[in-house]
Amino acid sequence: MTDPNPGQRAVAAYQIEDVFVIKLDCHVYPEFNPTEAWGQIAFNHRASVDKNMLVQTRKMVGGGEDQTIVRYFVNSEVGLLKADTSIEKKEYAEEDYLASIHISVAADYSCSLEASKDADAMAAFSRNAVFNVWPYLREIIHAACDRLRIPRLTIEMFKPDRAGIPHTNGELISPRAHTDVAAKK
Repeated sequence: MTDPNPGQRAVAAYQIEDVFVIKLDCHVYPEFNPTEAWGQIAFNHRASVDKNMLVQTRKMVGGGEDQTIVRYFVNSEVGLLKADTSIEKKEYAEEDYLASIHISVAADYSCSLEASKDADAMAAFSRNAVFNVWPYLREIIHAACDRLRIPRLTIEMFKPDRAGIPHTNGELISPRAHTDVAAKK
């Protein structure tokens, strides 16, 4: 019997195959001095699942059965605010940021051809895609900060019950948005 819960159907049918970066854009304010004392800093972080998913059929090398892949796209954005920027603002201008990092990550899952046609299950599974990609996003952000010579930010572990994630493809705000972080030298 088929599970009536679309999320459970997807969990039962999908097998993670790969997670990889498809876009990484970093920017540091040109006058930034990495040797200055940073004191306390604040950052904001947003992540979302793209509402468009991709279904591919892959031919196996050397023959064999074709493989069906469902690909989800997870986007993440981090902004490190300048020291004199108020964290009380609702919106920030480009000049409020010391640095910004924009990432798009793809997550590929194999499944049967039939499972790839279950639109309700595909939509429900977007929550799982964020959960599976989250450790990669944390590492990419941490490493990018190091390469930009800005304080290495550690994004909190993903906690689905606390993050306020809509059941479908909505945007979420990290629980650590605008949190002070001690600078690391």
